[in-house]
Amino acid sequence: MIQGGNAQLEKLVSLQGLDNEIKKLKKFKDRIPGQIESGQKELESKKSRWNNLKDEIKDLQSKRNQCEQDVKAEGDNKLKAQQKLPAVKTNKEYGALLAEIDAVDVKVSEIEEKDLEIMEILEQKEAEIPEVTKEYEGYEKEFGVYKTSKQEESARLEKEIAEAEAGRQKKFETIDPKHSKEYMNIYTRREQLAVVELKGEICQGCYNQIRPQVAIEVKSSDDLIHVCQSCHRILYCEAEPTEGSESAVPK
Repeated sequence: MIQGGNAQLEKLVSLQGLDNEIKKLKKFKDRIPGQIESGQKELESKKSRWNNLKDEIKDLQSKRNQCEQDVKAEGDNKLKAQQKLPAVKTNKEYGALLAEIDAVDVKVSEIEEKDLEIMEILEQKEAEIPEVTKEYEGYEKEFGVYKTSKQEESARLEKEIAEAEAGRQKKFETIDPKHSKEYMNIYTRREQLAVVELKGEICQGCYNQIRPQVAIEVKSSDDLIHVCQSCHRILYCEAEPTEGSESAVPK
C-alpha cells in the first residue's frame, strides 16, 4: 500500500514489481545453459583423463609386447649363431660368432631392463584406473541428474515467465495510456527501473534528495504522478503502518 491513495500510481508500482519479477526469472533462466555447460566441461575433463589413462595403459602394454617380440627375435639370432659354432674352421670366425652372441646377450639385457621400467609404469597406471573410473562414472551419473534438474528448472521458469508476462499485460492494460507510455519511456532509459520508492526526501533510484514540497506532494497526492528531478523516475511512498497493524519486526 502506498501513501496518498493514488490508484494509477498503485498500478504503476505493481507493474514495476511484475517487471522486476520477470527480470529476475529471466536472469535465473539465462544462467542455466552456462551452468549446464560448466558441468559438461567438467565431465569431459574427467572423461578425457579416464580415456588418456586407458590409452597410456594400452600403449605401455603394446610396448611390453614389442619388448617380448624383440627378446624372442634376439633369442632366435643367438640360437642361429650358436648353431654355426660347430661348423667354423678358423679362430677368427669362432671369435666373431662369440662376439655376435655376446652382443645379442647385451641387447637382450637392455631390452629386458627397458621392459622392467615399462612394467613398473604400467603397474602404476593400472593401479590408478579403479579410482579414475569411479570418479568419472560417479560424476557422469551426478551430472546426468544435475542436467535433468536444470532442464526441468528451465522449463518451470519458462512457464513462470509466461504467466508473469500475461499478468503484466493485464495490469498494463488497466493503466491510463499516458502514464503507461511515460512508464515505458523511463523503463527503457533507466535500466528497466521506472518506479522507485521515496524514503524521507531521498530518491531510491539515484539517491539524490528531492525538493521538500515534491516529497510532500508524493505522499499526499491522490491523482498526480511525480518524478525525481534528477533521474526522472516515478516516485511513491510506502504507507506508514497504522496503529494496531502487525509489526514488521519478528518477535
